[in-house]
Amino acid sequence: MKAIIIDKTNLPETIDEISILAVVATQMNGYLIVKDAEELRHKECDRIKAIVSQLSLMGAWIKETKDGFIVKGFKTKSEADD
Repeated sequence: MKAIIIDKTNLPETIDEISILAVVATQMNGYLIVKDAEELRHKECDRIKAIVSQLSLMGAWIKETKDGFIVKGFKTKSEADD
């Protein structure tokens, strides 16, 4: 498994793509770790809470953190059930 980390070093270039990256990450073999992104809580809405809430409703493995979230991707339905 691999991890993709988005933090203060690359957040400015990806801030508007965070939502779609989170969706894509649900289908990869590994983790997407978003950190140092507390500013997402102060946009039009709390984007961190919205991403976590909506992907959770869709059955994704996602955990909210103080300044971001972690998505664990999976390749097969059986892995999603873990």
